[in-house]
Amino acid sequence: MVMGNPIKIIETKDLTDDDGSCLHGLCKPDELTIYINSTYPQGQRWRTLLHELAHLIIGLSGLSEFLDAPQEEAIVIALENGLYPLIVDVNN
Repeated sequence: MVMGNPIKIIETKDLTDDDGSCLHGLCKPDELTIYINSTYPQGQRWRTLLHELAHLIIGLSGLSEFLDAPQEEAIVIALENGLYPLIVDVNN
């Protein structure tokens, strides 16, 4: 559940963007779905999940309406880099 919404997390081997570039993950807030590239190591998949969850939260909160793509990505990367080490440290 994210912000009261059930979400789907789908791991897939074939995750690319529109130009065919390989993606680590993809968030589709309107579908409440996160796709994770299953070809990466588990640690990278967890980090990618955290990154995509940040995109989902921004989308569901309505904040994405006020941000352009580079601004949103900068915020998401800051959250990912700040939270991932904390989560790893707590679980070790």
